[in-house]
Amino acid sequence: MLEGSLVRLAALDPDRDISDAYVAWLNDPEVFRYLGSKFPQSTVSVRHYLTGIVPPNFIARILRRDTGAHIGNIAMQFHDPVHRNIELGILIGDRAARGKGYGREACRLAIEYTFEHLNVHRITSGTISSNLGMQKVFAALGFTLEGTLRQHYALDGKRLDALRYGLLREEFASRKP
Repeated sequence: MLEGSLVRLAALDPDRDISDAYVAWLNDPEVFRYLGSKFPQSTVSVRHYLTGIVPPNFIARILRRDTGAHIGNIAMQFHDPVHRNIELGILIGDRAARGKGYGREACRLAIEYTFEHLNVHRITSGTISSNLGMQKVFAALGFTLEGTLRQHYALDGKRLDALRYGLLREEFASRKP
């Protein structure tokens, strides 16, 4: 369990933590608009996905410290042990929890843990050009915009760019208080 001032990160147990509310997030158009998956999810499909995550990759629940409510998930996946890279992904499923700093703190905790315990040199992540909130989180955490995949996504009848970000271990270490 990792703790910050706003959130705790706790291991996600596929046998215990796949609630109806969690599955509903993944089927909510406002939640999944920036995710790669656009198909209906079920308890079975979510369990199948989660049981396929093999350490050192991980997915954790984001829990509000004040209420203990499960408001989203954070993941480190696609670990490359040769080049020591991993991909960060985050989902704030509880709409009321967005824009309050929970996601940024969850990312910081997961990044800190990853650099300190998983021997990772570089963390990558990405978002769609219209996701300004995630772009702000990346900037606040010291990520560098490394590339743009032009018109990579189709969303709401428009073609949008995919933005790719990277963060090196020494960049993150130099920003830690």
